[in-house]
Amino acid sequence: MMSDEQFVELMGQLFERDGVTRIAGRIFGRLLLSPDAMGLDELASSLQVSKGSVSTNTRLLERMGLTERLTYPGDRKDYYQISQAGHESWLEMRMRRIQATRSLLSQGLATPSAEDPRIRERLQGFDSFFESLIEVMARARDALRRDRGAAS
Repeated sequence: MMSDEQFVELMGQLFERDGVTRIAGRIFGRLLLSPDAMGLDELASSLQVSKGSVSTNTRLLERMGLTERLTYPGDRKDYYQISQAGHESWLEMRMRRIQATRSLLSQGLATPSAEDPRIRERLQGFDSFFESLIEVMARARDALRRDRGAAS
């Protein structure tokens, strides 16, 4: 069985491979395993990192739509939890990356090398694959939205 710490670290590595900071991934992993919202001090202590690093990366996760900040009357601290729309945000982020790849592939089709039928076919094959992937992901996103709307 995997420990919580191993899961959190692996989530950090996953985020890092995607070009996001490892600490952001570790925060996300920690929040996924937390039944309650967590404050900056608690996250910093749990992850054994500086409060400043946690603050910077929780704001990043919030901008990405993966976490949300909570405040409570009479308490000046900020608390963070996984966003209720985190699934949708994750899908949107992936869809944007795939769309950027498709855009670059279109530019590849305008290069002199693309005059070679083998290269043109290769580029068009990737473009077609990514187009289909985006369509499937859009349907999944729409289903998430419907399910969330039905649950409200």
